[in-house]
Amino acid sequence: MYTVSSLKHRRVAVGINRRDFLKQGAFLLAAASQAGWISKAVTAQDEPMIEAYPGAGIETWKCSVCRLCPGGCGIKVRLVDGRPVKIEGNPLSPVNRGGLCPAGHAGLQVLFNSDRISTPLKRVGERGENRWEAISWEEALQLFYDYLLKLRNEKTPHHLLVLDGESRGLQKRLLERFLEAYGTPNYFNLSSQEPSSLPFLLMHGRKNTPGYDFQNTRFILSFGNDFLDSEGPPSRMAYLFGELRQNPGRNRVKIVQIDPRLSTTAVKADRWIPLNPGTYGALALGVAHIMVVEGLYNKTFVENHTFGFEDWVDNKGNSHIGFKTLLLKEYYPEKVSGITGVPIDDIIRVARSFAENQPGIAIWGRGVTNHSNALFSQMAIHALNALVGSINSPGGILEAPPEPPTGLPPLVQDKLAQWGSAQSPVFQYRGAKLPATMESLAYLLDNIQSGEPYPIEVALLIHTNPLFELPEKERFQKALEKIPFVVSFSSEMDESSIWADLILPDHTYLEKWDLDYEVPQLPFTQVTISQPIIQPRFNTRHIGDVILSCARLLGGSVQKSLPETDYRGLVQKEAEALFRSHRGFITSGQFEDFFQSFLSRRGFKYQEFATFEEFWEALLKEGSWLEIPQPVSDLFPRLSTPSGKFEFFSQTFYHQYKALPHHVQNVLKSDSPLSMALSKGDQAFLPHFEEPNVNGDSIEYPYFLYPFSILTLFDGKMANRPLLMEMVGFRRNVQWDSWAEINPETARELNIRHGDWIWIESPRGRVKVRAHLYPGAMPGMVYLPLGLGHTASGKYASQKGVNPNDILVFDYDPLGGSIARNSTRVKIYKASVA
Repeated sequence: MYTVSSLKHRRVAVGINRRDFLKQGAFLLAAASQAGWISKAVTAQDEPMIEAYPGAGIETWKCSVCRLCPGGCGIKVRLVDGRPVKIEGNPLSPVNRGGLCPAGHAGLQVLFNSDRISTPLKRVGERGENRWEAISWEEALQLFYDYLLKLRNEKTPHHLLVLDGESRGLQKRLLERFLEAYGTPNYFNLSSQEPSSLPFLLMHGRKNTPGYDFQNTRFILSFGNDFLDSEGPPSRMAYLFGELRQNPGRNRVKIVQIDPRLSTTAVKADRWIPLNPGTYGALALGVAHIMVVEGLYNKTFVENHTFGFEDWVDNKGNSHIGFKTLLLKEYYPEKVSGITGVPIDDIIRVARSFAENQPGIAIWGRGVTNHSNALFSQMAIHALNALVGSINSPGGILEAPPEPPTGLPPLVQDKLAQWGSAQSPVFQYRGAKLPATMESLAYLLDNIQSGEPYPIEVALLIHTNPLFELPEKERFQKALEKIPFVVSFSSEMDESSIWADLILPDHTYLEKWDLDYEVPQLPFTQVTISQPIIQPRFNTRHIGDVILSCARLLGGSVQKSLPETDYRGLVQKEAEALFRSHRGFITSGQFEDFFQSFLSRRGFKYQEFATFEEFWEALLKEGSWLEIPQPVSDLFPRLSTPSGKFEFFSQTFYHQYKALPHHVQNVLKSDSPLSMALSKGDQAFLPHFEEPNVNGDSIEYPYFLYPFSILTLFDGKMANRPLLMEMVGFRRNVQWDSWAEINPETARELNIRHGDWIWIESPRGRVKVRAHLYPGAMPGMVYLPLGLGHTASGKYASQKGVNPNDILVFDYDPLGGSIARNSTRVKIYKASVA
């Protein structure tokens, strides 16, 4: 049976005698205990974390990249005698410029965690029993390969499903290439760390998250985006916030935060505007109404570079309403105020301030995407950017920067791969290939359960834990039970991995080679190299090497598409493609990067490498490659929409819907989750407000539950790190536990005092937690942090706090596919005993 092994180390003698050490240690521990920040759990660290090898104390540094969130921060790791002892931000990284969040600093607790899986495991009991047999990599890969070969031999390669939680950059490029060559369309990204890119497909014509030019903006209008805590690249946003607020060479940027909770960003903003849950889109449309009525919008941009603002007639003579008509008719201030709870004066003040302080950006975050009306709300918010002309302009929204070049050979697909890849993905609604129904977890689970349009026989879980991170986990569990063979690549045991048949443990990010890019919201192209800080501590293997091994075993077109024999070689080949592209440069400091960009825009380049070997050594030493796009020209670029312009009326959506067979259109309009939206005619293709779904009777369950993310946990991925558990609720003086934020007036009505144990109960169940009275909570709502309440995720995380997902009703945006976590009603009452 499987057991976790531990390393044995020798203690190091230092220059202090035992008596003095105990005196000083007792004093420091007493002081820390009085401060309330040292607990027994954090002082009882794993043995590898508190002991060190004896040696000469030789210091070295290595550059790499943090992979604990989508932020992609460059890091420098300090080693003493070859052993990593500290992680810092890399000051040369264009992403974070030396900053690093608490999770990044806790990275060594990922590397040295004693709960890591140290060898491949094969299930020997029933699924969910957590009984395993340790096996060799040879046996594990053969078992994995046999299942993949079986699907190919049976002409059903599309029965393979990949559920990915955090792959990006080269690893994502590799996975996508493998699946294309193998022959399946079923690559589903379960990550919830960034807002949907679907609005950009519908309004720009490209499904790429654009760059945000925060450095040149004057106004940030943030709808539910807590960018100073849990969204975007956190260290980058903290660095930019300092620049925007304190740089003497520029005007102070104004920030308005719109959110039902006084979040970290709301505290730092110039103005916080609370609103009723799920009404972000209505408020954005109300702001747009004021701008249009008062003539505050950019008429030149709207007339020349947008489509669908005015009423229009198509080439068949059919009349369509425009965005302006819809705004003036439906979203007048009195109506919007009634929907949102925001006073009319505030709506007018925001509209005028946003219009007058340009360039500016309207952004959105998970507060918006966590509702059933997410897609149309995002379109409404993004329409504000078009109204002020902040599309492809300095200080606004910039087109997504180009991807870095690739060293992969051309894709080779045999006829089976071509046929399999052309099948309808299992996450689409009845095979309806609409841009607004591309990736829905709800459809995925329903289709796996029903076996329609075909069964899934093999599923790969890549660094994702849906049985912890999703509401109504039973739905996902039942779906897994329908799949004959499930493989997890987790490096630690978790709630989902115990339901796998085979575990192929991946290296941690500090033990692997990789190239990281696709960091959301960056206005430039960057590549950061990940290199092993030390040799792998356990018998783990890079997921990239596993995929390349399978490609080699499968042979044929799959091997031709991925001919590399090891992942390090693939990393070098991709880096060589950077070198041979003669694009960009190796970062060497903020001023130096600016100067290099200045020269390159004028046809000069002073940083040249004679050979790839020189380039490679510089990349390893400095950490990042950077390409800054050419400045935005006065000539507005043609977008990829049918009109070539920004589209208020999405012709992309409209044309694809109209291209469906009539019987499919009728089904979608009359008997599908899309019925309500499609029944509204032209409004379905324009930004508009849809009432958000609310689950739970308003009389029995009178309060809204609002789960929120916190920087220290990232929805639970970092909960097994004692350093982060110690500071999990540092703003509330809470450690190692959950808390519930309640408005003092609401608490008074319920006779609840600060620190009382309370029950929060929904139609799905209940959780018990201590009440924290917080004036930044709206009346009639209760707020719970995400990330705690694990049941099978290591000794530091398990049985600590509560998981809000356990009491959330599973709901979703039927068009955009995002999970509607903010749609559950609850009741609150005091617990009789603690």
